[in-house]
Amino acid sequence: WMYVMQVPKSHGKGVTCITGLLVSEGASLFASTGSDGIVFLWKMDLPSSYG
Repeated sequence: WMYVMQVPKSHGKGVTCITGLLVSEGASLFASTGSDGIVFLWKMDLPSSYG
């Protein structure tokens, strides 16, 4: 987690569920839901090499 971007907007109330899915070697999807009924989805691109 050397480079972390802030989520554009937070949930108005507490987060009730967060999940992630690795869709390929270079990308993953995340979703979070809150008690306010809003769902946020975002994609994270992973570097092709580490070091």
